[in-house]
Amino acid sequence: MHVDGAFNIFRKKHPEQVTLIAQPQIAWQRASFSDIHGGGWTSMPAARVLLSPARSFKNYLQRISR
Repeated sequence: MHVDGAFNIFRKKHPEQVTLIAQPQIAWQRASFSDIHGGGWTSMPAARVLLSPARSFKNYLQRISR
């Protein structure tokens, strides 16, 4: 299980714990290859090479839009 899922399960099992948020948003997740799950066409080396510039461009667009 990834950390996001673990946080959600913890919150459901422990509703007495206070949950805080940051507003406005103080961090962003950048686009990158996922190593959480295997398989799929994006795990092929050629696909990773082709998708890397697209991810970089997406990250650039997200950076300048903030």
